[in-house]
Amino acid sequence: MDIFCRGVKPFPPLALTEVAFWLRIMRDHAVFLYHGLPSTDKELRPEARQFYAIFTDLEECAGRAAGEEDFANLVAAATVAVQRFFVFKRRILHLLAECRLCGAWLYPLFVDHLSREALYFRKLLKKFGGCGMPCQVDAVGSEHIFWARGIADHMKFVRDLVDPSERALLSMATATGQKFDLLNLQARDIASMLWHYRPNNDLVRFAKDFRTAVQDANDFAATAGGLVACCTAATVIPPLLADHVRREGVHCMEVLELIRRYLLAGDDGLEGEQDDDEE
Repeated sequence: MDIFCRGVKPFPPLALTEVAFWLRIMRDHAVFLYHGLPSTDKELRPEARQFYAIFTDLEECAGRAAGEEDFANLVAAATVAVQRFFVFKRRILHLLAECRLCGAWLYPLFVDHLSREALYFRKLLKKFGGCGMPCQVDAVGSEHIFWARGIADHMKFVRDLVDPSERALLSMATATGQKFDLLNLQARDIASMLWHYRPNNDLVRFAKDFRTAVQDANDFAATAGGLVACCTAATVIPPLLADHVRREGVHCMEVLELIRRYLLAGDDGLEGEQDDDEE
């Protein structure tokens, strides 16, 4: 029931603010890929630079969008760009997995993480003119899995960019990453048990615990980002990456607030039988 499941759609409604947020994230991804690719590369680096320009332009379009027609045009253009970017990321990932991209400063897991976010954004954009998942609890489960895995990744990336002498920071990043690895497994279990069903008390409790864990992770990310900005900790964390992690954590809390309201409102009851799209 994660984002790679064909039947999964993101929980948040498609809105201009949501599109603008993910366009900025895609622009960041282009920067990370450009600087992580070998400096001698004559094919992939220029393509990463092109994606940076594309998403910069789209973000500017989002800032100027006014009315349904502008929004529809933005969604159409963004959908094409994100699909191409997803394919580009997977191509890089496969080159890394087969050791055919020597000299790159990119972890395969890092590129996989970027591609998962592109896939999430693409699925969000495909909600235009349509609707959410027939059973909203499935979307809730998918969100918890997506964000738990993403935040666990963030902590691993941060940990690996911290100097070994920074033992307190390393310990906090490691512990937080392990916490979200466990939350990811728990989220998968709950999502599987409630697939095509309805919320129950276990989901409500888990959602509350998950929000608390994300807030703790955001506090840590804010502290680490402040240390990076002030050069008061020995790390090689790029300021853009620190800010990127912070922004995604804040956005995750916004999504979790939408989920909290949905769970408080209650469910309409057992959903009708649906086709299982699990791959």
